Amino acid sequence: IVKSCQQAENDGLEWLWVDTCCIDKRNSTELSEALNSMFRWYENSKRCYAYLHDVDVFPTTPDHETFAAFNGWSEWFSRGWTLQELIAPTDLQFFNKDWLYIG
Repeated sequence: IVKSCQQAENDGLEWLWVDTCCIDKRNSTELSEALNSMFRWYENSKRCYAYLHDVDVFPTTPDHETFAAFNGWSEWFSRGWTLQELIAPTDLQFFNKDWLYIG
């Protein structure tokens, strides 16, 4: 969270929202409302940061040795919000485990 705040400040952004909230996936009403709301939040964002905590460079091919638990891909790609984060924002920036821009 601290690094994302620093990045937002470097980018001249005044506000930052971090999607570290917990959603009860057993409650279909809560899950549906959260999915709809989060898509709008991503869509209305000026910029979206994707922090890939387990990579050095942007993954372009599966690496089953390094990411065996996630079918060859970084853990970020197995998260529930990944599709929304990819298609909703107009500006999506990826950062590696050291918070260096990778794409």
